[in-house]
Amino acid sequence: MTTALTLPAARYRTTDSQARFLRELLPRLEALPRVISAAAALDYPPNGGNATEFDVPGVAHFERWKGSFVPCSRQYFQTIGLHLLAGRLPTADDENGKRKVAVINQSMARKYFGRQDPLGQPLMISALKNAPEPIANPRFEVIGVVSDMKNQGNP
Repeated sequence: MTTALTLPAARYRTTDSQARFLRELLPRLEALPRVISAAAALDYPPNGGNATEFDVPGVAHFERWKGSFVPCSRQYFQTIGLHLLAGRLPTADDENGKRKVAVINQSMARKYFGRQDPLGQPLMISALKNAPEPIANPRFEVIGVVSDMKNQGNP
């Protein structure tokens, strides 16, 4: 089951206040009878994601690399049924420490990293420079690779 939630802007102005709300909400949802897993994301497949250009520092390319990203809680991957293929998934320590970590799917790993191991590699997400709360240095560390899922007709 999915639902959309709009938080009152006056009370939840910042991403920190929104994240705090979700950190309190998700355990309460998971404690409900018959709930197996609960997660939060700004969008979700099959029609979701934020368009962006991205770059992998040190990997030469001539065309613009484009894709989409989904800011989400650490439970997201388990909740939507994606399988970890390499590395690890985000932890509570990553969330609480505001670590800039990324999990990519196997198609992205294959297409943009080729034979190079993506784990530990930096990933620059350009759209975050112009987010409502801009991130001056949108450099994330790839910590995991998950199975593919159809999204907007693409894996």
